Amino acid sequence: MQGIVLCGGYGLRMGHLTQTTPKPLLKLGEHTLLDYILKNISRSKVSKVYLAVDYLREKIVDHVREVENEYDFDIDFLYGKSGEDTAGAILGAKDFLKDDFFVTVGDDLTNLDFSDFYKMHKESKAIASIAAIRENKKYDFGVLDVKGDYVTGFEEKPVTAFTTNIGSYFFKPQIFDHIEFGDDFAQDVFPRLLRKNLKIYCYTGNFFWYSIGTIKKYDYYKDNLHLIEKYF
Repeated sequence: MQGIVLCGGYGLRMGHLTQTTPKPLLKLGEHTLLDYILKNISRSKVSKVYLAVDYLREKIVDHVREVENEYDFDIDFLYGKSGEDTAGAILGAKDFLKDDFFVTVGDDLTNLDFSDFYKMHKESKAIASIAAIRENKKYDFGVLDVKGDYVTGFEEKPVTAFTTNIGSYFFKPQIFDHIEFGDDFAQDVFPRLLRKNLKIYCYTGNFFWYSIGTIKKYDYYKDNLHLIEKYF
């Protein structure tokens, strides 16, 4: 099994924290976000991982060279170009990924079992598979159904169930035929696959997912390291 970790973004929502440090190298405790991601990947039977790098790439390369001996898989790099976005960042791997492979983001944390994910993806025969979690959102207020100026229904503080994409995928190699430079997976590639009536499998399981998308969330997990460290 081989895969790609997306590490090329600017991390703009992290403000000053990513002005001189790429987001995957932000630390939670003694480890960087990238360290946690690679530790989780190492639990599965992975032979090689490519890191798609762009912004402050030399810092990520230097860090990986320091820690790569801790892992049983090979680590190499895909050197990106400005404007390629998440899906465009994997196009450089088109010539050497000839079997189904995973893609995951380099800043969110999960204990997703990539081996089980791979197994279910293969069984699905889908061109793409998305790892997801089931969530419920409770509204704080009553919700009205309105037609014109009149209320046609009312529900007090309803709970809505939804399924959230966690940014980890498996793809058949044919996916490269459906990606263009500058594409984003969620905004461009997946809608394009659906318009072509190609199958996308949804993988759910008993795993956690923590999105480190803002300074507020980053500070929260810095103050609550036990939520992460118990899995590693």
